[in-house]
Amino acid sequence: MNIRTVRIDEIHVDPTNARRHGEKILEAIAASLKSFEQVEPLVVQKSSGRVIGGNGRLEVLRRGGASECDVVEVDLNDAEARALTDANDDIQDRGAIR
Repeated sequence: MNIRTVRIDEIHVDPTNARRHGEKILEAIAASLKSFEQVEPLVVQKSSGRVIGGNGRLEVLRRGGASECDVVEVDLNDAEARALTDANDDIQDRGAIR
């Protein structure tokens, strides 16, 4: 897995992502980034620059004026990228229930 630093304007949120982060969640993400900085890279579809994992972090980074962030690029077609997004969201949703 290669982690690299990219300019924020090179990547974009997934407009089809079903998950929407409320302000409380975004505030929690912001607090974590303030305390620990970015310790987990965003997951980005290599061919499109679309964020597959970390849309909330990207939004907070942009709001905070960051110009760069760490990403892991995955070489997936659109169907595979959607499947990965859905699987990650499902896992996170089940974890939130506990």
